[in-house]
Amino acid sequence: AMFYNCGNYGLPMVTLAFGNYAAEVQIFVLATMNIATYTVGLFLAQSRGETPGSHRKALMKMLRQPTLYAMAAGLICRGLDVRVHDWIWLWEPFDLIQAGLIGFALVTLGVQMSQTKPAPFRAPLWSAILLRLVISPALAVLLVMAFGFSRDVSASLILAAAAPTAVNTALLAHEFGGDTSFATSAVYYSTLISLITTPALVYGLKLWLA
Repeated sequence: AMFYNCGNYGLPMVTLAFGNYAAEVQIFVLATMNIATYTVGLFLAQSRGETPGSHRKALMKMLRQPTLYAMAAGLICRGLDVRVHDWIWLWEPFDLIQAGLIGFALVTLGVQMSQTKPAPFRAPLWSAILLRLVISPALAVLLVMAFGFSRDVSASLILAAAAPTAVNTALLAHEFGGDTSFATSAVYYSTLISLITTPALVYGLKLWLA
């Protein structure tokens, strides 16, 4: 429940619900979640499933995560006031990739879910799903109110927080000897139930923004 699918699920969801401005907000959420997954998540998975060489494997996987270097490069360019969008040879290919991102994310999500084989529903799953789909967006409401974000940004962040469990949690559990069955089931059932909770939340947020 700690890591949610803010990429293949969350990015198309907030973009379709609130437009390109929301997508820009979600990109920052996605980058932050990727960093958290491949730092904190890696070491949590490694600590639950102690396998020979798992510490080194976790560290090497973290260092291979491109998001870390992309974020560092972005911060450096921002700090040095480098206008990357003026580099047409670099910016235009990135712009073309960005244009197809939403469709690619939806296809990827479908492929991931088609390969997910959940175990029979178990009682502890209710806690994980409740945390992911109900308590998380409720906490997001409190946080956006505390930080005083605008309504548009707040709606995007609240909706993003209601995304189901990330597929990567099951992959990490499998790689580091964790409870793969539970992780896979959490991904599958939270995604399935989100087909009900997400439209309800979008409707409520639309009324709030009106």
